Amino acid sequence: MSGELDALILKTATRLFGEQGYAATSVEQIAAVATVGKQTIYRQHPSKVNLFKTVIAEPGNSFLLAASPSDEMVSSDPLQALYKTMRMLLDLILSPETLSLSRPFICEGWRFPDLVDHAGAHNL
Repeated sequence: MSGELDALILKTATRLFGEQGYAATSVEQIAAVATVGKQTIYRQHPSKVNLFKTVIAEPGNSFLLAASPSDEMVSSDPLQALYKTMRMLLDLILSPETLSLSRPFICEGWRFPDLVDHAGAHNL
């Protein structure tokens, strides 16, 4: 599957899961809004559960990739490096995408205990 097509599917699923929640969003809806076939989605994401887990994990994965040390992040001043890293984390947390996924993640946590454990929510 092409990267652009999967990106479209993930973007559409992210929006619909964020707006409607997990239970109210169907793979059929995602396919219709993304204008792709259901089988196209299932080729990359074997189930709705798998797709939801990918959507929930994506912002964190993107942050980890972006937070890998770069010339801009490396500084002789540890406080400045910490500031830059924390600023990136704050931008991630306050992004509209992350905020929209917070509600379904919290509401549907009982369905996905492995996601909750991975997120560290069990320590709250």
